[in-house]
Amino acid sequence: MVYDPVTLEQVEKKITTVVNKIRAAFPDKPIGIVWDSIGVNPTEREWNETELPENPTQQQISAAGGNERPGERAKAANKVLRSLNPFLNNNNATLYVINQVRKKIG
Repeated sequence: MVYDPVTLEQVEKKITTVVNKIRAAFPDKPIGIVWDSIGVNPTEREWNETELPENPTQQQISAAGGNERPGERAKAANKVLRSLNPFLNNNNATLYVINQVRKKIG
């Protein structure tokens, strides 16, 4: 099965939904999930900002969730992974997280 959730929060929801459905049908089978690539998924706030017009007003930016917050995506990913860890453990499921390494060329 392949799913393409957009935000980090949607990934968490999709993983829990899929694991629960698989577990209902196959109570004893191990489950393996691959998340490629964690660095691509924005947060809900970042995603909401993509819907803004080209030159948004400060009021429109605030309504979408505000301006860039340093470390926001890393904090959101940390929160998702920390909440998924015990859930996956209790359901005999493994999550493989893939991320690309960026190197400065030259």
